[in-house]
Amino acid sequence: MKFLGLDNVICLSPHPDDTEYSMAGTITQSTETRFHILCMSRGGAPGFDKTNVNDRRKEVVSFWDRMGSKNVIVDFPDCDFLTDKTEPEWINYIENRYFENVNFPSYGLMIPPLQDSQFEHRFVSQFGHGLIRSKCISLFEYQTVSTLSEWTPNLSVDIWDTYNQKMDALDEFTSQKDKPIFQSDVLKSFHIDYRLKRRNVKFSEKFKIMECFV
Repeated sequence: MKFLGLDNVICLSPHPDDTEYSMAGTITQSTETRFHILCMSRGGAPGFDKTNVNDRRKEVVSFWDRMGSKNVIVDFPDCDFLTDKTEPEWINYIENRYFENVNFPSYGLMIPPLQDSQFEHRFVSQFGHGLIRSKCISLFEYQTVSTLSEWTPNLSVDIWDTYNQKMDALDEFTSQKDKPIFQSDVLKSFHIDYRLKRRNVKFSEKFKIMECFV
């Protein structure tokens, strides 16, 4: 199965665990789409994230090893933190790495929502329209655990087949195990929507289609 018919999807992950927490079920089920995950930092902004004592990027590698997904490529930039590059430098870096000499419109780009309470998520979200400004690239926002309630998704993916696998693999993020968002009740509630549950969709991941070329 392909994700909306796309051959390749670039996922911008501001921090280790953002993409994994938000859309690992969808990625694993979309076996015919190749997902390139750009883990853009080794943790949150210096001075704001106490887990920066560890390089959390190793947990990302362990997560995908445990998922056993064959359609995932994880990339790490030549810097440690988002603030090591300006917005124009990030856009140039991403364009040169992923969008040179490729066939459009078979590419998609995933970004965190602009309507998000986490300031580094908003920073990365702003790259989206700049990156697709002259290319037929489909653009999507993926729901994060810090997405604001006014954000309105228009695509939900049933991840019943991969939900338990995803929950088990999230144990690899040992640096985050004491955070509220990694407690079992929060993890479960992130994937439940009562409107979908009454249609027998028990667990889902949510997205907002911003631009679509398929």
